[in-house]
Amino acid sequence: MKASEGKAGRIFLVRLEQGDNGAEAVERFASDNGIQAGQVYVTGERGTFGIIAPDADGRPGLRLSDGVARHGSLWDGAEVVIQELVGLTF
Repeated sequence: MKASEGKAGRIFLVRLEQGDNGAEAVERFASDNGIQAGQVYVTGERGTFGIIAPDADGRPGLRLSDGVARHGSLWDGAEVVIQELVGLTF
């Protein structure tokens, strides 16, 4: 097992709009705002949790709980709370 200690950073509220492509929109927001790691809560039809962590290429990737689809009705009009986690080593 590997573990890393970090601290809470910035907190964002992201409101998705019609036509936004769910997880891709969140990943793009994270990249545009320099978020490498974070906790994510998606509100809406079925709320879910997830994390943002670097993918194999070092870009922010979104991983959702419960095998939630990366697109679809979960994301329609959803609000996404992102709490940045800073100081983690991967």
